[in-house]
Amino acid sequence: MADLCGTSVEDMVGKKVSAFNPNQDEVNQYFVDNEEVMLSLQPKFIPEQRFTTPSGKAHYIQIIKKPLISEDGTADKILCVATDITDRKRTEKELESARMAAESSNLAKSEFLANMSHDLRTPLHGILGFTQILQRNEALMTEIGSAVDTIHRSGEHLLMMINDVLDLSKIEAQKLDLREAEIYLPGFLQTIVEIIRVRASQHHISFVFHIDNNIPKGILGDETRLRQILLNLLGNAVKFTQKGEVRFTVRQSDHTIHFMIEDTGIGIPQDKIQEIFLPFHQVANNHIQTEGTGLGLAICNKLLKLMHSELNVSSELGKGSTFDFYLPFKDIVISSDIITPNNQKIIGYAGRNIKILVCDDRKTNRDVLSQLLTDIGFDVVEASDGRDCLEKALAHHPDIILMDLMMPEMDGYESTRALRNMPEIKDTVVIAVSAGVFNKTREECLAAGCNDFIPKPVITDELLEKIGKYLSLKWQYDKKQSANATNSLNQKMIPPPDHVLAQYKTLVMAGRITEIQRQLKKLVQNDSQYIPFAEKIRQLAYEFRNDDIQTFIDQFLSKGDINET
Repeated sequence: MADLCGTSVEDMVGKKVSAFNPNQDEVNQYFVDNEEVMLSLQPKFIPEQRFTTPSGKAHYIQIIKKPLISEDGTADKILCVATDITDRKRTEKELESARMAAESSNLAKSEFLANMSHDLRTPLHGILGFTQILQRNEALMTEIGSAVDTIHRSGEHLLMMINDVLDLSKIEAQKLDLREAEIYLPGFLQTIVEIIRVRASQHHISFVFHIDNNIPKGILGDETRLRQILLNLLGNAVKFTQKGEVRFTVRQSDHTIHFMIEDTGIGIPQDKIQEIFLPFHQVANNHIQTEGTGLGLAICNKLLKLMHSELNVSSELGKGSTFDFYLPFKDIVISSDIITPNNQKIIGYAGRNIKILVCDDRKTNRDVLSQLLTDIGFDVVEASDGRDCLEKALAHHPDIILMDLMMPEMDGYESTRALRNMPEIKDTVVIAVSAGVFNKTREECLAAGCNDFIPKPVITDELLEKIGKYLSLKWQYDKKQSANATNSLNQKMIPPPDHVLAQYKTLVMAGRITEIQRQLKKLVQNDSQYIPFAEKIRQLAYEFRNDDIQTFIDQFLSKGDINET
């Protein structure tokens, strides 16, 4: 204390605290603490107390006060040990300031990304929305289908890059949650394989897919994130392979599923392997023009850690790379509606007229939803803001409201809260449709009273699935599609010649299901009489029932035409 007060020990002896501390409040507290120790006969620890020195400088001290008890059981003296913690306090304050600055920076970044996402997703909603409407017009697609598909794919590519930036931000802020649900693994993998097969064909390389027969049919997991990981890894393999092949293998290993992607591409230098997991980083190559954000592998690696897995990589420059991971899974019995999804085109619905109120301050957004819903037979009413929405809802009593959230005058949150307090319309189904995709947006809209949430750009199938769910609709499907399916089932089961069957059998024994499907497509293009045969194998392939495909082929070898019963 002598050093703290700028004096000597000898000079302090016999003097009161007030002689060295000009702050009377601090001196008073000092004596209050002393009295407490004397009366209780118990030591007291004071973690932090301000002490002003004779020069007026404030210090912070940590004190231990212990009563010195005499033979008669009373205390007339106190042993006081004080430690100067001013430097520690200063460090703590600096750390707190740094933490607050970081939080402020993260908040600013989150707000920027949220605004950026909203501003970019809004025009994409118009682009992807109208291309989906055009894709439903068969006559138009016959003429300009390739151009429409190109526009749609380009829009999806932009959306993917936006999502990459947002996903990395969510992961770094620990705000990305996995959403577990039932996954029908055969159908899930089939969708991915079909996408990559097309990409590989465009790059003029082979794509080989092999899956073990003992792979579980149903698992619990985050389908969206697992799809994101596999499409990213497989997409990279195709992008960086100029000749040779990309091989995708799925095996079961104990209580994990082993996913492995191999390619014969450019490879990665050994000293660059760790760098590929850094955000916004791409391994430079003068011969291949890369595209994208450079976030894909960083996101895959972080997502897999959330899934209690890890992305492994081995590579040899000029010879290719292998990426693999082991995913823990919960084996479940999958529900029938997930196993056999209905992929038919919806053209209407049965029953009374359904009225839908579309509320959005942007005319383009209203036009997209209105045209899509009108084409299916819904009666559509439009509102341009939250206040207009309430007036239209009271006047028309819609069955469902598609509510934008960010609007002038009255936003979607306020409008929904007000609607829930109006007896005439309080039970109306409200689905939020928003370009804001952070979890906070979803949670806040549900808290405001919305029944559900759909992100922009709106995917037609997702929108109709939600509407059908809440209104218990019975959909009407394209009769031409149904008729074609029925005709295929009623046709005679005619197998191709033995040498073709033998070729198919060799392929299935090698696990080359993708190649079988490619050859089946060519088979029916050359002769439509083989459609029933091809459809049967396609269905078995969709479920990865390799043994059943082999048994099915065996029954036709050297037996000629057989009708399936």
